Amino acid sequence: MTQTESPVFSVLRTLRPTKSSVVLFLSLVVAAGGVAYATIPDASNGKVYLCYTAKDAKEAGGGAGLRIIDKAANKKDCDGRTELAINAQGRTGIQGRPGPAGPTGPAGPRGAAGTAGDVFSLTRNDHRVNLSGGFSEIATLYVPGPGNYLVTATVEIRIFDGDDGGVTCRLYTPGGEHIDRRFFTSDTGEALSELTFQYAQRFARSGQRPFRLICQEVATNNGQINAVNIIATRVGTVTRQE
Repeated sequence: MTQTESPVFSVLRTLRPTKSSVVLFLSLVVAAGGVAYATIPDASNGKVYLCYTAKDAKEAGGGAGLRIIDKAANKKDCDGRTELAINAQGRTGIQGRPGPAGPTGPAGPRGAAGTAGDVFSLTRNDHRVNLSGGFSEIATLYVPGPGNYLVTATVEIRIFDGDDGGVTCRLYTPGGEHIDRRFFTSDTGEALSELTFQYAQRFARSGQRPFRLICQEVATNNGQINAVNIIATRVGTVTRQE
């Protein structure tokens, strides 16, 4: 038994359009028929509408006589022929593989300078204190609480005749702790040195807080403090707490 192929399948089988052939076909038909290109594909759904008949397929030798129509402008433009609708744009394809990483971008602009913290200082460049016996008061710096502080203190020491002697200095913090620094010399002549202290502390309560510096000579009667400098800078955070 011989089966007769449906005219619709005959059209689809024979046409087998590619993307480029469809574009060319639509361009030629639009140009020949004077159809407004702006309305094809249909603006409402993105489809292209075509008309054909079985007679057209036979006269084309198994192919199809297709005619593009502007359905939005004339809904009866097929004039008795069968209407076909095809998508002007296919389905979205699968996502491709990620591309390689791009080059490193240039460095950003330099940020604005931060605001300076509060600084409290005590400086005595010609502070002559002759050491004799026990600890002598050298200097005291008061800072206001609450706040976080980094403290640096330096003491310039002079020993006229060392002979295995020296000087010990101690920085007392407001919390009751202290830091010791020592300088010893075995020279019999004059010696000059500098001791440095660094400390960090947080004050949770308000009020004045003292950083107190004291010194004493060790095994000599010829020690002298020439100068002292204490600087306390208020900062954002510190690890120590009062």
